[in-house]
Amino acid sequence: MPYNAARASRLQKGTEVSPFGRIRPYARLAWGLKDYLGAPPLALEPCRQLVREGLVQRERNLLRIVERAVFRNPVSPYRELLALAGCEYGDFERMVHASGVEATLHKLRGEGVYLTHEEFKGKRALVRGGRHLRFQESDLDNPLLGSEFEIRTSGSRSAGTRVKTNLGRLPWPDRLRYIGRAIGRKVTG
Repeated sequence: MPYNAARASRLQKGTEVSPFGRIRPYARLAWGLKDYLGAPPLALEPCRQLVREGLVQRERNLLRIVERAVFRNPVSPYRELLALAGCEYGDFERMVHASGVEATLHKLRGEGVYLTHEEFKGKRALVRGGRHLRFQESDLDNPLLGSEFEIRTSGSRSAGTRVKTNLGRLPWPDRLRYIGRAIGRKVTG
């Protein structure tokens, strides 16, 4: 293939995917498929237990996720929003322990720590306190989750939303129904 300076520039800037980059998601998908298809369905009681454990460890899990996915993530828009609100990790941790999850999140929302749907979709600029914050769609990815492939939602008025996922996070229909029952919701599928 002849040298193409424009294509080389796109590859270097990351706006064009190399042939290896195109194959990699399929390899990750194939590797994850063996575990996904071999996983046994969950029964109702283990799903109820998962929900109970999740509720008991809710504060601890939130603190761990926020510390690692937001405060240790230099590209997280939430990190910048928290900084504008004058909130460092220690402040966040103290608020959660003192007031609980809901009260902390409500207080921070009042201080501008949120994204509207339009901001999340990139349809409106993210502005807080007169500051324009810039972020890319990929900055919202959870760095704690590995992903085997990406899917895109079917947006009716836009290109849709890119969602990185892995097969371990996609429940079998009966798992989804059981988890729904465990939390008192009807789930179809």
